[in-house]
Amino acid sequence: MDETHISPERKKAVRRGSKRQYLAVAIVAVGLSLLLSPPQQPTRPAEPAVADDGLPNVDSQRDLTIRIAQNLGEGRIGIAARDLETGKEFLLGADRVYDAASTTKLVIVGFMYHEASNNRFDLDEVLTLAPDEIQRYGTGVIQNKPAPHRYSWRELARLMMEKSDNTAAYVLATRLDKAKLQRFANDQGLADTSVTENTTTPRDMLRFMDRLQRGLLADEFLTEELIGILDHSEYEERIPALLPKDTRVYHKTGDAFNGGQHDVGIVRYRGKSYAVAIFTEGLRGKVEEVHGRIAEASRDIFAYYVGR
Repeated sequence: MDETHISPERKKAVRRGSKRQYLAVAIVAVGLSLLLSPPQQPTRPAEPAVADDGLPNVDSQRDLTIRIAQNLGEGRIGIAARDLETGKEFLLGADRVYDAASTTKLVIVGFMYHEASNNRFDLDEVLTLAPDEIQRYGTGVIQNKPAPHRYSWRELARLMMEKSDNTAAYVLATRLDKAKLQRFANDQGLADTSVTENTTTPRDMLRFMDRLQRGLLADEFLTEELIGILDHSEYEERIPALLPKDTRVYHKTGDAFNGGQHDVGIVRYRGKSYAVAIFTEGLRGKVEEVHGRIAEASRDIFAYYVGR
């Protein structure tokens, strides 16, 4: 059509119609793009690796394994842990055999309280220690005290667990008979624990603590007494060191002649509880540094089981 024959009013109307068509097409295009585009997710701030309370975010066993591996570096570590309510386990090298060191004292005291529960002897019977029974090495207080050395079974048990007294352990293991201690360990399902060789595995020690917690080693009264003894260890630089102050830890440490550093215990916190056994060997650094890394592993395990 020749626009020279169109009136000015008609030209304006055509232009207005064209603009409306372009606007309609644009609206349809924008609508289609909104329909076809994936919905936008709200932006969330990145969750910090460590919370204000000092506990890390450990949401899975993979997270826990990675943190422990990065923390401990070279050397060997064995960990066995179990939630005592749900049964959820974490196992890392749990079947490796280690020098048990003083963690074997748990088997000794467990057998004592088991036998006392069955009225096979009196925990308050007093023993007189012979001079050749005094062990003059390592931890303990009996070796530094003058004769006569007279203690009840119960007193020796407390010294053995709270101060890791080597004389108390020697006297108890000898007088109770190591063959009977081994049968007791086997009866509790500690398949890889040798009382004679003084070796064990993290899995065996976890099983022992689990049975202790459930009252399967002794009667109710003596179970509570035994767990109470484990609450007063003088060596708090490993499992308990980095946990919240209101956490209760019932545990026994071990320092092996080959440099291995261990800790086995029950952790209770605000209605939650889990058992854990941490064994190490060949970790580089001073003993204090190794203890610090065990404490960090314990903190990570706590975060996994208890959360923040």
